[in-house]
Amino acid sequence: MFAEAGRPVSRAALPPLRFRLNEIGWQTAVPASSMHAYYGRESVPRVAEDRHQSDVYSALIPYYACDESVRSMLYYGLVDEPDLERWQAGLIRADGTRRPSYGSVKSMLARGLARCSRRPVRWRHATKVVGATAKFGERRRSAGDTNWTFAASSEEASLYTGAMYRLKSRRLSAATRKLLLAAVGVRRSPKAVFSVRGKIRAHQGTFIRFKRKRLAAGYYVFAIRLRAEMNPTRTASLVSRPFAVGKP
Repeated sequence: MFAEAGRPVSRAALPPLRFRLNEIGWQTAVPASSMHAYYGRESVPRVAEDRHQSDVYSALIPYYACDESVRSMLYYGLVDEPDLERWQAGLIRADGTRRPSYGSVKSMLARGLARCSRRPVRWRHATKVVGATAKFGERRRSAGDTNWTFAASSEEASLYTGAMYRLKSRRLSAATRKLLLAAVGVRRSPKAVFSVRGKIRAHQGTFIRFKRKRLAAGYYVFAIRLRAEMNPTRTASLVSRPFAVGKP
């Protein structure tokens, strides 16, 4: 509940959150024909103006037109700064010539695509890490294997705890699975064979690597718990299928 003018107001009664996106831009390469209008040296990677920038700038118009949470969108900026150490993401180059994005954006606006023509976006409150996935690569491992890794990713920056557990048998019961999902990165029992912590960048997968060591023959599983960096109360836990090491 929130208080307003001495009266309690429920969350449901509050207006929806609205955004003004005022700095959208991709630093864009300058063609040789326009370089006379610039000076200095470029210090960051740049995208192609005739493909990446033009396509993205025009596609954003119908995309955000159907998102009621976006009140307005501004490109940053309209005209390039001539100093290459600064910002060159404009629809117009520093010499006054127009980039392909100028025409593509103008065309989108002329076609009325600033008005939503498809199904509007509906946002829902997330309670878990967005897009949390893991590729465990479960397979039988030889008795001499010492390389214990798997890949994990998420669509937002997250902190992870990876673990490897030994099972009593080749079967992972529902109760044991639930226990491991709750235990990884939180409880000391059951004890993990290996454990490691780290960070995953948004939209970039990472390899979870454990200590290089031979293990006793048996059945094992990998597990991982991810916590959203922006809100650690949002978590996601994943566990692999059982795999054999050596001849159990």
